[in-house]
Amino acid sequence: MQYGNQNSPTQSYCSSALPDLSGQTPIFSALVTPNLSSSRQGRRIALLLTLLLSAPIAVHAVVTGVWFLLSFAVLPSLALWSAFAINVYRASYREWIEVTLVGVTIAQIPARGRASYHHLPSFFARVEEKWEDAEGVTALWLRHGRRHVVIGKVLSPQERQSLAVALRSALYQARNGGASGF
Repeated sequence: MQYGNQNSPTQSYCSSALPDLSGQTPIFSALVTPNLSSSRQGRRIALLLTLLLSAPIAVHAVVTGVWFLLSFAVLPSLALWSAFAINVYRASYREWIEVTLVGVTIAQIPARGRASYHHLPSFFARVEEKWEDAEGVTALWLRHGRRHVVIGKVLSPQERQSLAVALRSALYQARNGGASGF
């Protein structure tokens, strides 16, 4: 998750990574992305080790003529490759959140399917969260009247808490005309 505030010198504003969602100067911008469990090189090493460990079983199956054991030698590598492919696919989810004086704009771009765009007036938008003692923040959403938009689904509870604090601060600034006093 990357986020920033133009008015704060301690946080960097990453304007190159964020699209211009509203045409206004943002008070707060965030790019929410899921964490990949491993790098490309780590995935290659894991697959190579799995293939090397299953190679003796495959060779033994071919030499002894028990060809149906060959599938058991290939199955772990195939399952691991499938899990990595699903992980990489799901990691392409993106969520842009931008708070301006006028409103909050949210662009949710799933791995596959249609992107959804939401706009809530910043004066009436509220950050709400579902808190559980054992885990922390398990759900986070922005609410305006009866309408609510779930945000940060792919974040850990600690990251959701950080995003909630930053969004509350940005909404406070937006309600006060951009002046920070939080």
